[in-house]
Order: sequence, then C-alpha cells, then structure tokens
Amino acid sequence: MMPETHSPLRRFVNGWLAFAHLIGTVQMVVLLTVVYWVFIPLMHVPFGLIADPLRLRRSTGSGWREREVPGNAMEYMTRQW
Repeated sequence: MMPETHSPLRRFVNGWLAFAHLIGTVQMVVLLTVVYWVFIPLMHVPFGLIADPLRLRRSTGSGWREREVPGNAMEYMTRQW
C-alpha cells in the first residue's frame, strides 16, 4: 500500500518549508546588511586611527627601512622559501 502523496499533512509541511525558506532569505539579507553597514565601519574606526599602511604620516626618522643583507648571495637566492 503506497502512502498518498497529496495528504493534508504533506501539503502543510511543504507550505511550511517554503515559508521558512522565504523567512530565512529575508532574515539573511537584513542581517548581512546590518553587519556590512554597521559593524564593519565600527571596526574600521580604531584600525583607521592606528594604521598607516602607505606611510603617509611623518615619522621622526627618515623614510629608509633597514634591510637584512644576506651573507652568501647564492645560498640566499636558492632558498627563497
């Protein structure tokens, strides 16, 4: 005996799953929008005040950076990693 595929319970479950999928999609869009427009700018404020990746702020020293000089050039070039 095969179960009836169009039972009221099956229709209810399918409707509920479609509704839950819709609610989940709307919730995801709202949550990601809030994260993008609220939390990311709030995290940027402290990092933006501290960081200077382009070295635009004047430092007390010169603009030169010390580099490590390799002892043996051939050995240094063969061991790149």
